[in-house]
Amino acid sequence: ERQRTLYLPHGAHAEGWYCFWSGEYFVGGQQVTVNAALDRLPLFVRAGALLPTTDTTHDRAKTEEPSRALRYYPAPPSDAVCATQATLFEDDGLQTAHGAEQQKVHHFRATATRDQLTLTVSHEGAWTLPYEHIRIVLPDAEKRALLLQSSGVRLTIHDRD
Repeated sequence: ERQRTLYLPHGAHAEGWYCFWSGEYFVGGQQVTVNAALDRLPLFVRAGALLPTTDTTHDRAKTEEPSRALRYYPAPPSDAVCATQATLFEDDGLQTAHGAEQQKVHHFRATATRDQLTLTVSHEGAWTLPYEHIRIVLPDAEKRALLLQSSGVRLTIHDRD
């Protein structure tokens, strides 16, 4: 299998990186050698990132409106509080009119401490979403307690090992 050596930078706000495919955590500021198959190129996500995606669970028919997932890659446990936020804009993709009745905006805010993760979701807009829940996905190795706060959409947690 092909492998590539990559440099993962260490930045002021990025203590490390997660492999998108495996969820494995890597400390920043070093070179790593990873598998790089042609059908699965190396892809890394900064620690602390919130990544809204279309959900890819196998129980959804391809003709159904896909549900959403929020992938949370928390900063590693530390005495500092790591806060991050993301916004997801939703509309039907067909209307050209703008306004609260044709859209929904999700605001995601997360904090990570040594012992706990907190995720808060708030919403703006009156558009009716084509899905009823957002699935929260954490790296498999993440063991801290997760506190969820939401109004307007149900949050479900992806089963962890």
